[in-house]
Amino acid sequence: MVERKKIIKALGIILLFLSVSTLLNFRIENILEPDSLYHIRHAWLYRTTGFFDSSFPWTQFSAVRTMGADLWYGFHILLVPLTYISDPALAVKMGGFVITFLVLISCYWAFRNLGIKFPEMWSIFFLLSSPAIMQRMTFTRPHPLSLALMALIFSFFFSGSAAMIFVCSFILSWIHSAVFWLPLIIGSFVAVFNKLGKQKLEPSKFVALVAGIAAGLFARPNPIANLKLVYIQIVDLYLSKGYELAQTIGGELRPPTWESTYSQKWLFVLLAASLIYLGKYFYKKYSLDENGRAILLSSGALIVFSALMYATAKRAIDQLGIFAVIFIGSVFTLLPTFRKSRFVVNFFIIFALSVSVYNLINPNFGPAHSPTKFKVSALWLKENTNQGDIVSHLNWSHFPFLFFWNQHNYYIYGMDPVFLLKYDEKLYWELYNMLVNENDKKRYWNFLDVAVDVRGLTCPNDPKQCGPENIKKIPEVLRDDFKASYVFVINKTSLSNYLEKDNKNFQKVYEDKIDNASIYKILEK
Repeated sequence: MVERKKIIKALGIILLFLSVSTLLNFRIENILEPDSLYHIRHAWLYRTTGFFDSSFPWTQFSAVRTMGADLWYGFHILLVPLTYISDPALAVKMGGFVITFLVLISCYWAFRNLGIKFPEMWSIFFLLSSPAIMQRMTFTRPHPLSLALMALIFSFFFSGSAAMIFVCSFILSWIHSAVFWLPLIIGSFVAVFNKLGKQKLEPSKFVALVAGIAAGLFARPNPIANLKLVYIQIVDLYLSKGYELAQTIGGELRPPTWESTYSQKWLFVLLAASLIYLGKYFYKKYSLDENGRAILLSSGALIVFSALMYATAKRAIDQLGIFAVIFIGSVFTLLPTFRKSRFVVNFFIIFALSVSVYNLINPNFGPAHSPTKFKVSALWLKENTNQGDIVSHLNWSHFPFLFFWNQHNYYIYGMDPVFLLKYDEKLYWELYNMLVNENDKKRYWNFLDVAVDVRGLTCPNDPKQCGPENIKKIPEVLRDDFKASYVFVINKTSLSNYLEKDNKNFQKVYEDKIDNASIYKILEK
């Protein structure tokens, strides 16, 4: 009878998680994250060209091409089954569905390991605690899985085997090598607070953590080159995003605004309530057991660390969220108020579930994109250009759409502008200055005659450092520096207006009326 109840409960939890995953991923037709298209198409390349070929010539002017490594190698291998789905929207949504479900299962497992009561409720609350987290946990990207694995690694330090820490740390660094260092931070905090609490340390778990991370980093083609890419994406990006990348960096890597922070308010409200109750019991000198104290202090320290990351890049909200929920759930479980007061227990449960239901019914998702965006332009290029012709595109976020539909051509850059910056800083600024509108050019380039058409000019330096000695013509840059044959451009922009008028250097060969874009052939001198 007891076993039957356990089976029924387990099936009920699985059904609940499946229902939430289905609702979140299939409630809209469009996709929320264009990079999902890139990830699925890269997985398709491994299926069609071999699992050990990590070369990537499609971003010609990028450190990714020169390194010949793949930061998300394991993730792409795991996505291979989705490449058999011909419908891109369905492939992305199925990927998001599976990832969301795995995140819920992993959080449930981690919360149970930590002894948190009602782990299924806290798993749902984490996923639905804020619009940003709810959106990010549906991406067909490695980030949600990495986060779930971090929660598991944290829990296994308190209840679990060294073998499980090895497995989780291996998978994490294999699928998402750029975040391999985060489990080391987690392990360090656990070690510090275990030591301060005079709790017995288990060296085998720390050895397993390091060994798993190392194995995951090296279980891929070109592992050393991959580590160089990790350095570029983490260290170089951080050092550059306040200056060189300030205008081109992705929105999720920018500091949060007051508005975006306010949208996470209910998560912070519950966290604040937990801190108040915890402070009350510390004031009364209530003592927790050593394990419980280590969990609270470690998760609290990780909240502070994650908050500092969030202050510089708002995508860290999911990392902040998972450790906040671990902390809240632990307070809920460990403090005697929650064991004795039915009112307080009911308040926390009703509040958490109310927030979850509200966010589920009223999702404040960011902009959605048609999975077939730029399809007709990409297919025209595929059918009417030579193999390997380079297509210039100003916005790196256009790359996933073009690449998904057309691997016949090569493109200037993609995935992240830092890879172009570290490939060649002068090329980065030349492309950047093509994006700068004519009014800004005239303001910065005050040495020019007002009659000069600045739309046809660019510069291999910061706009404020451009002078007569380094101004260059866009046609020459595209031909000589980028070796481009075609230009893909959004209509009614400063650059498109210039291309329309310069008949000596450019010829419009296709207009995409569906997505308001055009393709220009770069004419020979």
